[in-house]
Order: sequence, then C-alpha cells, then structure tokens
Amino acid sequence: MLKVAAQRSRRVRGPLLTAAVAAAGFWVARGALVDDAYITLSYARNVALHGTWGLLSDVPSATATSPLWVLLLAAATALVRDALWALAVVHVAVAAATTAVLQALARRTGLPAWTAPVAVGAVLVNPLVLSVVGMESLLLVALFAATALAGAAARPALFGALAGAAFLTRMDAAPALVALALCSPAVLRRLHVAVPVAALTAATWTTWSWFALGTAVPDTFVIKSQQHSWGPWSVVNGWRWFVELYGADAVVAFAPLALAVPALVVTAARARALLPWLALTLAGVVHVATLAVVVVPPYHWYYAPAVACCLLGAVAALASLTAPAAPAAPGAPGARRSRRTPRRAPRRVRPPALPAAAAVAGAAALLVPALVVDAGRALPWRVVPVQTNWATSDAYDDMGRGLREVLRGERVLTFGEIGHLAYVCDCVVDGFADPALVRDGVRRAVREAGPVLRPVLELNYRHRDAAQRPVPLVGRLEVLPVSREAPEPSWPLDLLPGGGTVHLVREPRG
Repeated sequence: MLKVAAQRSRRVRGPLLTAAVAAAGFWVARGALVDDAYITLSYARNVALHGTWGLLSDVPSATATSPLWVLLLAAATALVRDALWALAVVHVAVAAATTAVLQALARRTGLPAWTAPVAVGAVLVNPLVLSVVGMESLLLVALFAATALAGAAARPALFGALAGAAFLTRMDAAPALVALALCSPAVLRRLHVAVPVAALTAATWTTWSWFALGTAVPDTFVIKSQQHSWGPWSVVNGWRWFVELYGADAVVAFAPLALAVPALVVTAARARALLPWLALTLAGVVHVATLAVVVVPPYHWYYAPAVACCLLGAVAALASLTAPAAPAAPGAPGARRSRRTPRRAPRRVRPPALPAAAAVAGAAALLVPALVVDAGRALPWRVVPVQTNWATSDAYDDMGRGLREVLRGERVLTFGEIGHLAYVCDCVVDGFADPALVRDGVRRAVREAGPVLRPVLELNYRHRDAAQRPVPLVGRLEVLPVSREAPEPSWPLDLLPGGGTVHLVREPRG
C-alpha cells in the first residue's frame, strides 16, 4: 500500500512541477502576447459570451485556424468570464497533461522518472515557445504525445480520436499524424479502426463549419497560403531572418531544431524500445516540413511545435543514454516475456550507461541558455524575445480604448494587425473579421487550383454565401511614417521598424 502511494505521489509531482513552471511562464509573457493570440482570444470570448463564432461579436467568420483551441478557451471563458484568465488556466492544464502523458510514455519505454518533467520544462522555458503563449502550439504537441502513447499502448480507437483532435488543432498536421501512424505498428495493423474514428472526430467540427460558415477548412488557409512569403523569407529560411533580427535570443530559441538529427538517430538506434519517442520527434519535423512545402510566411509560431518535439526527443535520447539499461515496460515495443527466454540464453551486451553527471550536464545545456534569455529582460515582459507585432500590448490597449471611445460601435478597416484591437474594441475589420473580404481570395484559389484540387475546393465552398454584404465601415486606419505629422486621432506603433503612427481616417463606405 505504501509503495502504491509513493508511486502515485511521484506521478503527481511531475505535472504539479511543470504546472508551476507554466504558470510562471504565463505571468512572464501575458503582457506581450503575439497579435494572433488575440484573434483566438476574441473568438473564444465571442463564442462563450455572445454565441458567435467570429472575430467580431456579431459577425460569424471562419478564420480561427485552430477550432479545438478556440473551443477549449471558450469553455474556460464561460467559467471564468475572462478570456485572458481562461488562457492562463488552459495553458497550465495543457502543460500538466503533457507531463502526465510523457510520464506514462517514459514508464512504458523504460526511461527514468525525470524524463517527462525535464522534457516539458525545457519546452516551457524555451524563448520561442514562451513567445507564442496563447497560440495552439503547446496543445498540438500534447496531442502528438498522447497519440504516440496510444499507438505504443496498441489502442487504435484512442489513437484515431486523438489524431482527429490534433487535426482540429491544426489541419496542416495531417502529414505528421500519418508519420505517427507509420511508427505505431499496432495501429497500422488496425487502420480499419483508427481511420474511421479519426475521420468521425474531425467531422464533428468540419461538417458544422461546412454548413454554418460555408467552408470546412478555415479561411486562414486561403489568406496565408496566398501570402507565400515576406520578400525572400518563408518558413524554409525564416529562422535565419529572426536570427538577423534578434541575435543570440533567436539562436537559443531556434537551436532545438538542430537536435532533430541526434534525437532521431539515438531513438532510431533503440527503436524497439524508443519507437514512440522517435515518432514524436518525427511528427514535429514533418509538421514544419509540411508548412515549408506549402510555402507560407515565417510566422514564428509555425516553428514552435517542431522546436518542442525536438526538445522532447532530445531529452528522451539523453535519458536513454544516461540511465541504466532497463527493459521496456510490459506491452511496450521491445518488451520480452520471460517465459520465452531460453534458460541459458547468451548474455546480451548493452552499451554502458553514461554517468549521472552527463545527464545533469545535458539537461543544463538545454535549460540554462533558455533561462538566461528569459531572465535577460525586465519581468514581466513588455516584448517577447521573438516577435512580429507592430506595437506593444500597452500601445494596442491604448489604441483600442481610444478607438472604442471615438467610434462608439462603428467599425473601420484596420491595417496589418487586427487581433489585439478586435479584442479591446470590437471595432476593426479586415479579411479575418469579414468573410465578404475573403471572397476574391477564395475565387482566386479555385481559379488557380489544378484539375484534382479544383473540384475539392468547389465542394468545400458549396455552401458559401456569395451574396454576403461587407460589414459597414465608417473609415480606415492608416499607418503614417514618423516623418509625417499625424493629425488627431492617432496612436504610435512602438515596435514597427522605423516607427510609425496609426491615424483614423473617416470615409463612409457601404
């Protein structure tokens, strides 16, 4: 009884520790969230408090890239009545759940108990992951881990349900889910169970969206895939652009991507026991590779799942090298039943485990540089280490309150960013808020599609309201360079390279 209680205590300790780290990380980053995080928060608040699936409180739209993330935040918002506090609750809960899943995976694969909390801790303090708090990245990694565990446990129905949930977290994760299936032999043998369950799970959302919003696929796929790149920079080489912008901070943030190769090599060498960890690392690599093939701009949160999965794989590889060689847990890949072992079987020669000091040094190499970057600026952060916002959260708060006071319920066309302003004032519009403004992009996507994809797109937009009128506007927000004097009302953009000012231009439009 005492032994069971001690085991339960150890299993709870890891999730509690990482929950505390996640709470601290949220406190550090909450005042500097990326603008797209506020798009999700606006959706969550509008679903919870207004019953509207949209960026505006009274205009349905289909630009939430991650339906499941919105639904989780909306459920929490309905309870706490504030989307930012809801984000804090869900962020901490996802971190704790990820640790619990990885603890189970570590036990199944014979890795030491410290593997999961150290791995998740390394993810939570990584400057890139902290820079995208509020986005769906951590949830996607948690679902990748849970899917890998379901595959290792030979539970194809659960594998399918989790894969469907991951698809609803990011639909571009589909190839990564295929990679997870290919690394799960028990699931491959029962695809007739896993695939229908995954399809049914995904269909719970996509069918409703197809009829209610006029598309089963979020409009962000049209918006962002047609952007392709920012000048010479796309997802393929965008990490170099961030290194040029932010120097050592970005190097530390993106460095875990370089761990993909050693993590894959070590886990592949011990694939009989570590196949789920190989699958988890591979899922992150395949996800970012998919975005590179599609050719989209280098939004920094696109890299976060790959960075996280590489860190998880690297810690698992380190644990496998430094821990005493232990047999895999019963039921795990590579586990052997004693009854099948010959009485005088030849002794297996195992590679010697590295000393415990090597594990400490390896963990420190992953954690210390990240912590140095995290603590290298005033806490809590005013600006995250890797970011693309045009203004700080404080500046957007002031701008949103000013617009709300001036417009008094009227709406204007915004400039390049919309999330934070929409959250504060519910008064700005662009293609993310008004489906009518995406109409030309949809038509272009259908027109430029090949003979195979075109019928699929035409079916997807079959229920689209082609006659929907745009949201009435009374003007636009114009960005003026610092060299021009901006008339009132105007607000500064304090993060825009070269500086700038936002000016409200009134020009009534239908």
